[in-house]
Amino acid sequence: MPGPGGKAGIAERKYTSRACLACRKRKVKCDNDHPKCSNCRMYDVDCVLGEDRRRLSGTARNAIANSSSDLLGSNTLDGQAATIASQTVHDRYYINQGSNVCTTNQPYAASQKKLLPYDLPTAADGQEHQAAEIGFHPDTVAATPAIPQSWESYIGLMEADQIPFDPTIVDLNTGIDEYENTLFNCAHEDWPEHPSGSSITHSCISSSQNMTSAMSENQLSSSSTSEVGDVAPVQIARSSENADGEGAQGGTVDDITTQIVSRLGRLQIAEDGQPRYFGATSNLHILHNGPSTLFPPNIRNLSEDGEAAVVQAGLQWQEDVDYEDYLISLFFSWHNEFMWIVDKAIFLRERERVRHGEFSDLYSPTLVNSIYAIGASYTNRPHPALHNNAAEFFGSRAKVYLDIEADSPTIATLQALLILSAHEEANIRDSRGWIYCGMAIQIISDLGLHRDLESEYGRLGPPGREDEIVTLRRNLFCSAYTVETLWSSGAGRPSLMGTFSHCLPQPVPLRNYQWEYYSDQYSTIAFPDGFDFGAGAEVHVYLFELCKMMAKVSEVLYTGRHTPLDNLHSFVCEMDMKFQQWFATLPRSLHVDTSEPVKTIYLPTVIQLHLQYQEAIILLHRPFLSESGSPQTSSSPGEYMASSGKDAFYRCFDAAQKVCALLSLFRGYYGLRNSHIQTGHVAMTAALIHVFTLRSYGPRSVERMKAQESLLTCVQALGEMSQTYKSASRSLEVLTSLRQCWQPGIFATHKRKR
Repeated sequence: MPGPGGKAGIAERKYTSRACLACRKRKVKCDNDHPKCSNCRMYDVDCVLGEDRRRLSGTARNAIANSSSDLLGSNTLDGQAATIASQTVHDRYYINQGSNVCTTNQPYAASQKKLLPYDLPTAADGQEHQAAEIGFHPDTVAATPAIPQSWESYIGLMEADQIPFDPTIVDLNTGIDEYENTLFNCAHEDWPEHPSGSSITHSCISSSQNMTSAMSENQLSSSSTSEVGDVAPVQIARSSENADGEGAQGGTVDDITTQIVSRLGRLQIAEDGQPRYFGATSNLHILHNGPSTLFPPNIRNLSEDGEAAVVQAGLQWQEDVDYEDYLISLFFSWHNEFMWIVDKAIFLRERERVRHGEFSDLYSPTLVNSIYAIGASYTNRPHPALHNNAAEFFGSRAKVYLDIEADSPTIATLQALLILSAHEEANIRDSRGWIYCGMAIQIISDLGLHRDLESEYGRLGPPGREDEIVTLRRNLFCSAYTVETLWSSGAGRPSLMGTFSHCLPQPVPLRNYQWEYYSDQYSTIAFPDGFDFGAGAEVHVYLFELCKMMAKVSEVLYTGRHTPLDNLHSFVCEMDMKFQQWFATLPRSLHVDTSEPVKTIYLPTVIQLHLQYQEAIILLHRPFLSESGSPQTSSSPGEYMASSGKDAFYRCFDAAQKVCALLSLFRGYYGLRNSHIQTGHVAMTAALIHVFTLRSYGPRSVERMKAQESLLTCVQALGEMSQTYKSASRSLEVLTSLRQCWQPGIFATHKRKR
């Protein structure tokens, strides 16, 4: 390179002692290759040159001293200030020679902006900052504007050793060299851009009066993180005392102690650019700078790798807007309305955004293909491009996308997993469906949905959508809790959501909800005038409360935990009262009367809510069934009596009868093929009670006659639902097998053979 004098004839140096910052940190030799050295190319990091620490020649030192005298232009400069000035001119010399020292790597910054769906939060959210850009010119003195709020507002983006240079905190006895040593250990060499657009550079000159302040090494500390969701900026303690005359050192120790003893976590931007929840034991809740890490992880991107993976799997799909909209309508009409996993308005809006090339964490290929899979199960309409089962085709596509999307899951990933778990359950792949449900529960904690982090959403989410995000996250958590509880009940397995029982947020009723009936373009239903299509806006709220009680029943009665019988009886009586209270609090719009002589049309989701309630009653009392209709205990029968005056058997029998009446209502209005997948488990639970009744009562008893008729209703219902769900066919097979095994004649034959 040319020498300082710019003489043309000097040969280019083949070796220089100026190593890049990354090589200095690793303590390896730097070959100074351009645009990146070999080590930076190997580790795929930015190659930024540091200060040249070589001793200058006497001529160069004299030239720098003369320039510094002209630059600062006053006799107030002492030897220490001259040292800083000479260092500044030294920096200016290498900047003029084309060095990239203290500059922002624009390509990396651009890639980070592309990766993040929104700007990174700073610790000074809500405060206005002014730009402070300092320029250096050979012949003029650069004015030093005051940096408002100093520079603490940028600490939220950087590690403690990534603090932008401020001359007011440099001890003049040590000069800039000691401060620069901390910069070589930075995890990332890029300097953040000021909110107003100007960049911060550490090669700046402060006024002479600011240079007289000193800073001790224990005056740099971070403030406390008070509670979950609080944005606590790192505060820099100055040498000056506060208004009370107390030093900063005591406060620094308190702040550090508060952070390290915290038991709560917070959302942090992780390496993939998405907000992730880190608890206190992770140690990353205090300060985490994921996107600016020196060693970024290898995270696959759906936009780059998704299509190639689908092609490799042989699952290509040519977009057909009409057919896709048809499947989406079926999904939202029959499956989504019961548990409200996906908000239709938000889904359609984000779908259009993605089609226009924007990024959204509320829409993904995994989510849309899982919706197609469920929608396709409700129809027999063929598509010329699909020669096999359409539901399985789109389900397979969703699984391929899921493998890539799991590297960086979003809210859309959580929604997709909840839907895919239902798809797998419908196709009798219980293990995979249960695993998908478990993955969804883990993503809940990964995204922080299990904590009330409302104060974090404005800091991390898109501006102007805080209320929408709060409602979406709360309702999605409650929907996941509902899905997992019913999955646990249907599979007879321990619930995975037990650890979240102490911090359950309450769901929010849906705004502007209107159910839309859709089967196909040729099918319609004549609804009466004034029919309330918005009656289901609160179904998911009451279903959530019902599932919380069901989870308690499963925990006490069905986990094999040893509990005294008297305690179990007391528990059943108490829960029975709570179930009845829940039923009494239902609003009038959610009432269903199966005894009306004139049939009234009810929303399908309202009927399904009542079906789930009746199943909960059966599961509560079923452990105490006996052939005689009395509890299986030697104590007085009056010791276990529900408030309605019926014992366990009659409570189960009455609930099973109501299940059959509700199934008949649904079948008459909409057809059981359009029922939710959970309806199949309810029908089987009721059918088992009827089979037990046939086994326990004589041929001429009233109970046996009712059970025979109701069992036929359940069998027909499962047969109709089997057109949509294979799991209904399995339930039907198990039911018929039990019917044969439990016949009284077979038991009598076995006794005679003995």
